[in-house]
Amino acid sequence: MDRAALREHAGNFRRSISTKIMLIMIALILPFNILSIMLGNRTMESIEEQAGAAVETVLNNTASGLLNRMQNSQFLVYNIRYKKAEGLTMARQADDSAYAAAKIHLYYDIKAELELMDAADVVYFFMTDINDVLIWDARSMMRYQDEQYIRENFPEKLRKGWHVKEINGYSAACLSIRLRNVIYGAWIDLDAIANGAAKDIPYESARVTVSEDRPEPEKGRLTVSKQVGASSVWLNASVDRREIVGNISGLHTVLRYGSFAALILIPALYLLIQYLLLSPLRRLVRGQKHVQEGDLDYRISERSSSIEYNHVFESFNEMVSTIQNLKIENYEQELNRQQLELANQSLELERKQLELDNRSLELKNLRLQIHPHFLLNTFNLIYTLAKRGKSEEIQKAIVFLSDYFRYLFRSENHLELFGKEQHIVESYLEIAALRYPGRIDAEYEYDPELAYVRVPPLLLQNFVENIVKYAADQERVTHISIVGQYEDGLATFMIMDDGPGMPEEKIRELYETMRQKTDPGMHIGYYNSYHRLKYFYGDEAELEVSSDPGEGTCVTIRFPYNLESSGDTGQVPGPAKL
Repeated sequence: MDRAALREHAGNFRRSISTKIMLIMIALILPFNILSIMLGNRTMESIEEQAGAAVETVLNNTASGLLNRMQNSQFLVYNIRYKKAEGLTMARQADDSAYAAAKIHLYYDIKAELELMDAADVVYFFMTDINDVLIWDARSMMRYQDEQYIRENFPEKLRKGWHVKEINGYSAACLSIRLRNVIYGAWIDLDAIANGAAKDIPYESARVTVSEDRPEPEKGRLTVSKQVGASSVWLNASVDRREIVGNISGLHTVLRYGSFAALILIPALYLLIQYLLLSPLRRLVRGQKHVQEGDLDYRISERSSSIEYNHVFESFNEMVSTIQNLKIENYEQELNRQQLELANQSLELERKQLELDNRSLELKNLRLQIHPHFLLNTFNLIYTLAKRGKSEEIQKAIVFLSDYFRYLFRSENHLELFGKEQHIVESYLEIAALRYPGRIDAEYEYDPELAYVRVPPLLLQNFVENIVKYAADQERVTHISIVGQYEDGLATFMIMDDGPGMPEEKIRELYETMRQKTDPGMHIGYYNSYHRLKYFYGDEAELEVSSDPGEGTCVTIRFPYNLESSGDTGQVPGPAKL
C-alpha cells in the first residue's frame, strides 16, 4: 500500500463515527477513573500522615523523657568520680578498712540520689585491678546478673558516649567511662521504654524498637524514627498500614479495581453500540456505495434489532427502486438526445470540412498569385543577362529557378524550416547581384535558435523581391540587411534597405490593402504575406512596415513559435484560425 493510500485510510479512520464514539467513551470514563484513583490514594496518604503524626508525637515524648534520664545519669556518673570522696578513696584503693568504709558510704549515698531523680536503671563502679564491682540496680532481682555481665564484658575497649548494647537479653542505652584502673558508668533499660511507648501508640499492631542507626522502612508498615538528642540511640516505631487505613483500605481496593473494570468494560460497551447502532449504519452506507457505483439492483435484505433502522432500510429500498425507474426513463431520453446531437455533429463536421476546403483553396490561390509575380521578375533578370551575354550567370539563374520551384511545390501548404527559406533568399540576392553588379550589398544576422523555426514558404522572399524591384539602382549601392531574432517564444524577422523609402500616405495605403478580405488587385505581395501569416499563426502574428522618404524601408514580421514543443521534428503545426 503506497503512502497516499495509507494517508487516505488514516483520514477515514479519524473521521469514522466508530472512532469518535470510542474516543467519547474513553473521554467520559477515563478521567473519572483517574480522578477516583487519585482521590483514594490521597485519602490513604492523608490517613497515614495523621497516623504518622500521632506516632511521632509519642516518640517525641518518649525520646524527651529518655534524654532527660540520660542527662541525669551522665551527671551522676561524673559526680561519682570527681565529687564523691568515697569514690576517690575507692579509686586509690587504700588499705582494706578505708576501702570497705568508702564502699559502704558511696553505695548508700548514690542510692539516695537515685531514689530522688529519674536516672539510669543501673549505675556501677568497677575496680579492674581487684575485680571488685559496686553496683546500684533499681531492679534488685537482676543485680547479680548485671554484676556478672560487668565482670565479663567491660575489660573490652569502651565506646565513647551513649550507645545501644544487648545486656542479659534486653537492649540498654549504655554510658561507660574508664580512668586508669577504674571503669564506671550506667545503663538504661530500653526495652521497658519501648514497651511503654508502644502502649501509648493507639494501634494494636504498634511496635517500638531501639537501634544505633536509622532502620530501613518495613514493607507494609508505616515506620517513624526519632533520634534521642545527639546520641547514637534511635527510637523506631512501626504500625501495620492495614490497621491504619482500616475499612478505607478495602473501599480503596474496591474503588481501584472498579476503575480498572470500568476501563475493561469500554470494549464491551463499544461492541454493544456496534451491534445496536453502527452495524446497521454500515449496511446503509454499503448500500449507498453500491448505488453510487451504479448497482441499482442492490437491496438491503438484512433486518435490524431496532425498528427505526428497519424503516430506514425499507425507505432505502423504495428509493433505489424509484431511482432505477427514473434512470431507465432518463436513459431513453438521453439516447434520443444523443442521436439528435450526433446528427448535428455530423452536419457541423461537414460544414467545417467545407470551410477547410475553402481555406485550402484560398491559400492555394494566394500561392498562385505569388508565382506569376516572381516568374516575371526572374524572366526579366534572365533576359537582361542574355542581352549581356552572361551565360554562366544565366546558368546560375536557371539553377536557382529550379531550386525555387522544387522548394515551392514540395512544401505544398506546409511550413518549412527557416534554413530552406534562408537558402532561397540568399540565392536570389546572388542572382540579383548579377543583374546589378556592384550595386547590391546584402548582410545577414540570425540567432542560432531560428534554425528550428518554421515559416510559410517564400515569406521573406516576397519582400526581398520588392527591394530589388523598387530600391535597386544602377547609380548607387543598395544595402540590404536581413536580421532574425528569437526571444521569449517570439520569432522576429526584419528586412531593411536604404532605398528611396515611402511616404506616410503610402504606408497607410499598404495597411489598408493588407487588411482587406478579398483580392485588392494591388500590393499583392503584402496582401498575400499578411494573410498567410494570419492563416498559420492567428491574431498574434504581426506584419509592420516603417519607412522614411530617402532613408529606406524596414518590414518587420513577428509571430509566436515554441521551440520546446516543436524543434526540428519534421512535424508541421496545423493552420491557425483567421
